[in-house]
Amino acid sequence: MKWLSALDNSLNRLVVILTQLLLIGMFVITIINVCMRYFLDVNLLWAYDMLRVLFVGFVFSAASIVSFRREHASFVFLKNKLSVKGRYIFDILENIFVAIFYGVTAYFGYHLCLNVASQKMPASGISAALLYLLMEAAVVIMCFHCLTSAAENIQALRTKGPSGKEEQPYGK
Repeated sequence: MKWLSALDNSLNRLVVILTQLLLIGMFVITIINVCMRYFLDVNLLWAYDMLRVLFVGFVFSAASIVSFRREHASFVFLKNKLSVKGRYIFDILENIFVAIFYGVTAYFGYHLCLNVASQKMPASGISAALLYLLMEAAVVIMCFHCLTSAAENIQALRTKGPSGKEEQPYGK
């Protein structure tokens, strides 16, 4: 199980670096485009399409980071009323259902990528499928985070068992 957590942590570190690079790319392209328009009265047509791709990638990779940190919306009002064992079980079920949702999203996203693969963005000629590929990658990573969290909670529930302490299951 340690290898699964290590892989999950490494994957998250890569996503954090990618997210930072996407943000830097958006910033640099925006600054260059603004300066070119202001000083040279020249508009970079490809900048709009590139910014759209970078923004979509940024949003979904940032969502993956939120998923890894377990900082997304949750049913806290219900979980707080449960026993420690109940919280573990609730977290396991929550992660499994969310992973199923991500799996369905990935499935239909894949078919969407296939349908738009021949379409090009108007100004740059970049394939429109790139937008959905970035979403696909992030959704698969978020699914992996959920399954890893569920596996860790199952292992903790089986090996340690719920103690009398008020400890929180993995993922708060």
